[in-house]
Amino acid sequence: MIIIKSDTVPLHGAAISMIGGRPENQDDMAYLDTPLGFLIVVCDGMGGGPGSKTASYIVKQVFAETICECNPQTPRDYALKMAAARAHQALEDRMKENPALSGMGSTFVAALFNNHSVVIAHSGDSRCYRLHGRKCLFRTQDHSLVAELVRKKVMTEEDARQSPQANVITRGLGSTNNHVPEIDE
Repeated sequence: MIIIKSDTVPLHGAAISMIGGRPENQDDMAYLDTPLGFLIVVCDGMGGGPGSKTASYIVKQVFAETICECNPQTPRDYALKMAAARAHQALEDRMKENPALSGMGSTFVAALFNNHSVVIAHSGDSRCYRLHGRKCLFRTQDHSLVAELVRKKVMTEEDARQSPQANVITRGLGSTNNHVPEIDE
């Protein structure tokens, strides 16, 4: 079983549907059948304010639309990179149209399943886990300042949880310097 989640809401994919976000935490998600397999995407708005919920909604929509438009022979990793690039551009375009949304962004994790494997794309601190028996394995690593410090052994995981910089994201879509997703099969 694969579980993907933002920092607050776990997701268990089962049916073909699209559902909206939660106003209290700016999360949004979609799960649907596509020409490339079953897609699950979870997004979490960044930056607070009115732009956070808008950003996660836009990223979800663009991911779903992009993957659904793909030819069945499109490599899944390429399709996910393309979806992330289009979502980033859509956020940039919306910020130019509406300066009140300036600074908005979103983290995401997307999993694209077929009969052979799962391709995972992610950016920020939205995560993917694999549950096998009683074991929970991280399938992604956070793109955040404290996660990087933990990986470099500059900070412990406990210190990272309590750090005032725990919300500093080093990768994401929208208002970030690095919007290239990490992709793994």
